[in-house]
Amino acid sequence: MLARPFALLAALLLFLPPLIFWGYYAFAHACFSTDTMQAILQTNPAEALQYVRDAVPPARVPLLLFLLAAFALLLVWYSRIAALPAPTLKRGGASLSLLCGALLLALSSYNIYGIVAIGTARIFSAQQAFVASAPQRLTRLQGLPQDGPPGLYVLVIGESANRLHMSAYGYARDTTPWLRQIQRTPDCLLFQHAYANFVATLPALSYALTAQNQYEETDAEDATTLIEAAKAAGFHTVYLSNQGKLGLYSTPLVAIASECDEAVWLHPQQFLSKGREEKSLHIEDSDLVSALQGIETAPGSRTLLVLHLMGSHNTYENRYPEDFHPFGSETLIDRYDNSIAYTDAILQQIYDDVRQRPDFACLVYFSDHGEAVDEGYMHNGDAYRPSMTYIPLVLLASDTYRARSAAKWQTLAAHRDAYFTNDLIYDLMLSLMDIDTGDTRPENDIASPAYDATPARFRTEHGAELIVPPDAGD
Repeated sequence: MLARPFALLAALLLFLPPLIFWGYYAFAHACFSTDTMQAILQTNPAEALQYVRDAVPPARVPLLLFLLAAFALLLVWYSRIAALPAPTLKRGGASLSLLCGALLLALSSYNIYGIVAIGTARIFSAQQAFVASAPQRLTRLQGLPQDGPPGLYVLVIGESANRLHMSAYGYARDTTPWLRQIQRTPDCLLFQHAYANFVATLPALSYALTAQNQYEETDAEDATTLIEAAKAAGFHTVYLSNQGKLGLYSTPLVAIASECDEAVWLHPQQFLSKGREEKSLHIEDSDLVSALQGIETAPGSRTLLVLHLMGSHNTYENRYPEDFHPFGSETLIDRYDNSIAYTDAILQQIYDDVRQRPDFACLVYFSDHGEAVDEGYMHNGDAYRPSMTYIPLVLLASDTYRARSAAKWQTLAAHRDAYFTNDLIYDLMLSLMDIDTGDTRPENDIASPAYDATPARFRTEHGAELIVPPDAGD
C-alpha cells in the first residue's frame, strides 16, 4: 500500500500541470507557452500579485474557486484510491504505465510540457551565455574614439504605452497635452509608425538595448549592449529604474543596466511583506523624477542617462496619485488613459530637468510595448494582438545639437512617417551619439539616408509576426 504522503505527491505531479495549463487558458484565453514560463520566472512577487488581481476580476472568482475545489477533490480522491490495497500485478502494471507515460513525455519534445520545458531551458542558456560573454564583447570595443563633443543623451523607456491612446497621435481624449503641444515645435520629432519588437518587456528591451535585432543574424552573446558601446566611447553611463530588479532569475536587462557607472533601482521589489504590500504595488514615476534631481551631470562631459519608467504597467490605477483621475475611474479604459496622462506629465518634468543641464543634446522616448486595452487584453504574446505593438517614439533635441547635426536631423525629420521597430533603438542611439562600433548597418539606422523603410520588411514577436498597422482594416 502506498504511503499517503507519497500518494499525495503523485497526485500533485499528475494533476497540477493540467490544472495550470487549463487554468491559464481559462483566464488568459491563450495557451501556456515558453514566453509564459519565462515571464513567471523573471517576475517578482509584487508584479505577480498585480497580474493575478487584473487577470482574475470579481466576475471570474467563482471560476477560480471551482478550479481550486476540483483540484482539491482530485487530490483527495487519488490519494485515497492509491492508498487502497491492490494485487501486486495490478499495482505493478499501473506503476509501469505511469513510468512509461513519464518517459514518453520526457523523450518527446513535441508535447505541451516538453515544448515549454525545452524552450525555457534554451532561452535561459542563451541568457547565461550573454552575461558570461561580456568580457569578450568589451575586448572587441577597445580602441573606439573617445574624443567626441560633450553631450547629455537621455533615453526614456516607457511601459505599456499604446500610442493610439495618446492625443499627440490623434486620440480623442487629450491624454498627452504636453506632448501634443511640444510636437509642434522645432525641438520635437514624433514618429508615426513605431512598433514593438516583442509584446513583453524583457524580450523587447533585450533587443532594443543591444545590437541584436530581427533583421540580422546575431547571437545574443555576441550582441554589444548600448551601455558597453557608450562606455567604450568615453561616456559616463547612468541607469535609473522605477521597475523591479529581480525575479527568480537575474534577467539580461539587469545585467545590461548593471554595466553602468551608476545603476539605481528605486523599487527592487524582491519580496513582499504584509505591511509593505500596498506600498510595493502602488509605484508612481514621480519617484523617478525626484531621484533624477539627485543625479549630477558634469559640464563638458559625455553622458548617457537611461530612465526606465513604470508608465502604464498594470494595475493602471497604481501608476498615478489617488487624486489624479482626469478621465474618471469607472472603466479599464478610463484608468489606462489616466496612466497615459500621468506619464505625459512625468515626461514634461523629465524634459524640463534635463534640457537645462549643461551640454544637453537630445532625449529619446519610446515604450517597450503597447497594450490591447480596447480588446480587453493587456500585453501577452500567447494572446497576441497587433495593438500590443503600437508604441510611441519621440525625439527632442537642443538647438545646439540640431545645428551641429543638421543633416542628421533633416534625415530624421524626413523619416517621421517611416516604419520602425524598437529593436532598432540601439542603432538610433549610436547614431545620435556618433558612436561607430562596426556592428550596425545604415539600412537599420533611421537617422541614415540609407534607412530601409520598406513596410513589408518589418516584423514583431522576434520575427514570428508581420507588422499590422492600425489602419490595415480600413
